[in-house]
Amino acid sequence: MPESLPYDLDKAVAAKEINDYMNHYLAALDSKAGLFLAGNVAAASLLLKEWPPDLVGKTMTVVSISLFAASSFAAGSVIFPRLPPRGSSVIFWGDVAADADVSTYVQRFDSCINEGKLDEHYAVQNFFSARVLRRKFLWLRAGIILFFAALGAGFFTYLWDSSVKVP
Repeated sequence: MPESLPYDLDKAVAAKEINDYMNHYLAALDSKAGLFLAGNVAAASLLLKEWPPDLVGKTMTVVSISLFAASSFAAGSVIFPRLPPRGSSVIFWGDVAADADVSTYVQRFDSCINEGKLDEHYAVQNFFSARVLRRKFLWLRAGIILFFAALGAGFFTYLWDSSVKVP
């Protein structure tokens, strides 16, 4: 085995490390969004057990439920997979699965390696992964903001309807 890889494979290794780094963040965002989905259901269930008798309580309950629903939608949007347009990547699973059979994929992969373009395929994959990552961050941020707004409205409703009134 040679001591060092050809330059194009060195670049591919570096690009793959970047891809692995981004995939770690994609998985972490999906996990956080799943926790916020569960948190929305749990918090709404605890805070909004009963329908308040007065207009203020009812209004804040509707506001809280609406914000919890919007936060759940945002968290669900983080988890919902987004697919880039199909191309001819030897890395992206959607493109690999589109090949007619294994031998077609192996030919495409070998051609990519022989032409020294594996690094380019990773660069394209990294570009699309970064775009997905940015959207997921924005959706998660929106979900978190909506969650805390819903929590505040729900907590207000709970205190408003509570038998223990603050003097």
